[in-house]
Amino acid sequence: MVAKTPRLLTAEQRDAFVRIPPDLSERDLGRFYTLSARDLEIIGRHRRPSNRLGFAVHLGLHRFPGRPFADVPEIPERVVEYIAQQVDVDPAVFEQYGERDNTIFEHLDELRREFGFRNCGWPQLHALGQEMLPLALESDRSLPLIEMGVERLRTHQIIAPGMTSLERLVWSVQRLAQRRVEHWLLNPLTVDERTRLDELVQVDPELRTRTRLSWLREAPEVPSAKSLRKVLDRLAFLTRSSCPVLTDTCIPTGCGSSPAVAASMPRSHSVGWPPTNATH
Repeated sequence: MVAKTPRLLTAEQRDAFVRIPPDLSERDLGRFYTLSARDLEIIGRHRRPSNRLGFAVHLGLHRFPGRPFADVPEIPERVVEYIAQQVDVDPAVFEQYGERDNTIFEHLDELRREFGFRNCGWPQLHALGQEMLPLALESDRSLPLIEMGVERLRTHQIIAPGMTSLERLVWSVQRLAQRRVEHWLLNPLTVDERTRLDELVQVDPELRTRTRLSWLREAPEVPSAKSLRKVLDRLAFLTRSSCPVLTDTCIPTGCGSSPAVAASMPRSHSVGWPPTNATH
């Protein structure tokens, strides 16, 4: 049975990626939804006012939040009004948009054809995962990776897939990053050094039910002679155990941005973004 991909986002975080913020600033309103002369020329080809406005809103949604009309649960009135003013139609006609089911799908095809928007398939996800890997090597936080992925897709006019697909991609990238870090840590160690490290996570009879690792991680509570004694006991243990010491050759400095990481990347990591062999 295939393991289920862990949920990396809360329901609120997942919902935020497919919605237009109700408090969208005037700057972002103009940035994402201002129509160019070419936009207006293509929009003007549609005869009915509701279709002109609906097509214009559909175009705006592709630019932010980067999703087709059907994926966005609610569109703020001020966004519709801002676009309607540019198209020179009554905002109220937007309620009539999509009364014919095929209209939305026909407009989606037209947006791809006229503006170069593309679906997100395997080539795009693969290239996006390569872009995420350096960041995943520096941090195990999921949210920045997903934010980066959404922004990259939007910038390159690639229609974002469902949030579950993005979470699965980030989870896979994080697993790859974890394996790579484990390799950097363990590869330089001898068999004897690995054995000594394994003993640190095993229950030590001298500590009853605790491991040596948990004992080493126990910080002194308050400055005192007793606390100093505890610190010295731990230093003495580390000296006797001859545990391997990590050096700057174990993990490349800066992780993802370092030449060492670049050298360890598969050859495909040098593929440009967006992928040149991507299907439209």
